[in-house]
Amino acid sequence: MAGMGHDVVDYLQFEEQLNLAGSRFERLFSRREIAQCHARSAESGDSYAQHLAARWAGKEAFLKAWSHALAPSCDMPYAIEYFPWESIEIMSDAVHRPSLIISDDVVKRVYDSVGNDVRFHISLSHDGTVASAVVIIERSV
Repeated sequence: MAGMGHDVVDYLQFEEQLNLAGSRFERLFSRREIAQCHARSAESGDSYAQHLAARWAGKEAFLKAWSHALAPSCDMPYAIEYFPWESIEIMSDAVHRPSLIISDDVVKRVYDSVGNDVRFHISLSHDGTVASAVVIIERSV
């Protein structure tokens, strides 16, 4: 394993931030992520924000896993305020298994910083008002 990250989001607080007047929070997600969260919400009868919050936790977990993989140097290729959140896409397949789809420029930075022999794994979950995600960056053998 090269790195592991975990994040937890209270989706009710997330939903409040999402609904604030002038909020740009939704811009941190791709159109495909937003569409998939709306579709999943309609299918399951639960909150759109709940599904989006799980993806937000996944993006945060990815950043933490990458930081862990860089230790002990911790020299991140991006300053946190310039991290390209929308370039880290989390999409689910037909049976709701999530996967990370990372833009080519971000993948190049990951490879340049931790090596190009890595694979990415993600798990999302939500229960009650909590959304959670774990990301593992695994070195290929």
